[in-house]
Amino acid sequence: MTASAVEPRLHGMSAKHVDAARRIGCTLRQYRREAGLTLRQIGEAIGVSFVQVQRFESGASPLSVTRLLAICDILNISPAGLLSGTAGRQEMQADREANELSHFFASVSAPRDRQVILELARSAAARAAFYQGDDLSKPEPFNQTRSHEGISQ
Repeated sequence: MTASAVEPRLHGMSAKHVDAARRIGCTLRQYRREAGLTLRQIGEAIGVSFVQVQRFESGASPLSVTRLLAICDILNISPAGLLSGTAGRQEMQADREANELSHFFASVSAPRDRQVILELARSAAARAAFYQGDDLSKPEPFNQTRSHEGISQ
């Protein structure tokens, strides 16, 4: 028998998917603990028992998309952050900040304001890439001398 034939199966999932469920669960646990929330608090917020949340975190039960999105909202993280499986302290903070920035950006309706925000973000990313030795493709530097006329107050 091959090694893959004896690997654990969960709800008919392949070993690859079982590993992904475990990785996502481990990342979920890290985010939950960092947020200072209990299994019970997460469970009550999404309508399941704390035992079920524990099963999500252990990888014993895969998360549905609906529950995954609800948990991400509760923890103020993006689904990509949870699915990536890289929940180091810096990554978690960066993910929360990116999620918060996305929410704020979505509330800006004036096209000119949105363009100014994008220019600032591109400039900051280009500056960071320069100092880290990375090469961002075609960064557009933010023109600090340009007036900000047309920005809604």
